[in-house]
Formats: sequence, C-alpha cells, structure tokens
Amino acid sequence: VVLGKVVGRWRKGQLFGAFSKWAGDLAQEQRRAAILQKVAGRWRHGQLSGGFFGWKQGRDTLARQRNVCTRLLKRWKNSMVASVWAQWSGAVNKIMRLRRVTAKVLNRWEHGGMSTAWARWVESAGESRRLRRVAEKVVAMWEHGNVAGAWAR
Repeated sequence: VVLGKVVGRWRKGQLFGAFSKWAGDLAQEQRRAAILQKVAGRWRHGQLSGGFFGWKQGRDTLARQRNVCTRLLKRWKNSMVASVWAQWSGAVNKIMRLRRVTAKVLNRWEHGGMSTAWARWVESAGESRRLRRVAEKVVAMWEHGNVAGAWAR
C-alpha cells in the first residue's frame, strides 16, 4: 500500500510538472498572439485613422456651424417676437388708458350735479369748522375778559 502511494505521487508529480510547463507555455503564447494582433491592428488602422480623424473633425466643425446658425436663428426670431410683443403691449396699454379716461369722463357727466353738490357740502363743512373755531376763541376771550375784569376790581 505504501509503495502504491509513493508511485502514485511520483506519477502525479510528473504529470503536474508537465501540465505546469504546458500552462506556462500556453500563457506565453497567448501574450505573444495578443502583442502581434495589436501590432497588426495598428498597421491596418494606421491608414484608416487619418481618414477617421479627418471625418471626425469635419463632423465636429459642421456640428459647431449648425449650433451657431441655430442660435442666430433663435435670436432673430426672438427679436422679431419681442418687437411685435412690445407693439401689441403698447397698443393694449393705450386702449386700456383711453377706456379709463372715457369712463371717468362719462361718470362725471352722469354725476355732475352730485359732484358739484358734494364739493359745495365739503366747502360748507370746512367753513363751518372754521367759524366754530373763531366762535370758541371769541367766547374764550369774553370769559377771560370777565375773569380779568373781576380780578381788576
């Protein structure tokens, strides 16, 4: 049994060494293949890269030009819209102001008698207040005069 185990381990050791060498060689071969593919790809695509970069540059330039034209067109449209909006808004404001003035004039015509009566009443109330103050002063002077005369006696 011991001898069988030793022989089995010896065989497995030889197989492991062979497998290990094969795996190392395979990895090295794969690295070489990858390097060769990169080199071949660069050679192949080196000629295409000039055309690709030229195409990309042209596409980028065209996109920039399109963007600039779009912005200019939007600004132009917005300026036209702003001009039309300002004219319309001014016209509407003028119409609204004229309507307010017209309504005021019509209101004054309709209530002309009332407004003059109101103005006279306000004037009369003010005159009445003024006369009341004058009368209070006169009465106060009489009272003080009587008191002053009593003190003088």
